[in-house]
Amino acid sequence: MKYLYYGLNIFLILTIPLMLFMNDDSKKIEVSNDLKSLSTSILIEKNEIVDTNTTVNTEKVDEEKNSETTEVINESLNTLENTVSQSIASPQVISDVLETETGAMSAYEVNCSGCSGRLGSGVSPVNGYIYNDATYGNVRIVAGDPSYPYGTIVRVKGSKLNDFYAIVLDRGGAIGKSRKFMFDLLFSSYNEAIKYGTEYGLVFEVVRYGF
Repeated sequence: MKYLYYGLNIFLILTIPLMLFMNDDSKKIEVSNDLKSLSTSILIEKNEIVDTNTTVNTEKVDEEKNSETTEVINESLNTLENTVSQSIASPQVISDVLETETGAMSAYEVNCSGCSGRLGSGVSPVNGYIYNDATYGNVRIVAGDPSYPYGTIVRVKGSKLNDFYAIVLDRGGAIGKSRKFMFDLLFSSYNEAIKYGTEYGLVFEVVRYGF
């Protein structure tokens, strides 16, 4: 009986620490599982937050791109509208005037007294007083200042013949700048030249020098 009592005490002494150790390991496992569960939950929440932020940022980027595209389109439309409006409201006026002179213009025909019977340029006029220019079409013929090369085109304004273009194809002793007549207008006959006579205060606009 004495030995049985000793044996029971020894069993209890060995069993109680073992049970305490096993109970502590169980608690550690539960705590570890709780920590894992908490960590997993936190990770899921973080991922949800990241996904939400990514979606929001993507939406913001799309909105900014759409806004920039709309602004570019509006600016292009405004520029086009302004250009068309300016073209309609105030069309660009291109002046072809190279030189302007004011003076008198006389009349002559190639077979007049003192005339050579031909033009100084050697060109033969059409119908006695017309020249067909490649650019200006049928134009009148005038004798002009030596500073104007043959082929110079002059727009005559204020004449009783109405405004017209003339080409310099001849010279004249009293014709030119600082002389009695600025230009001498060719006619097909002496009578027509006399009938025309002389005009004063005409405006001569040079629009081309030479051929």
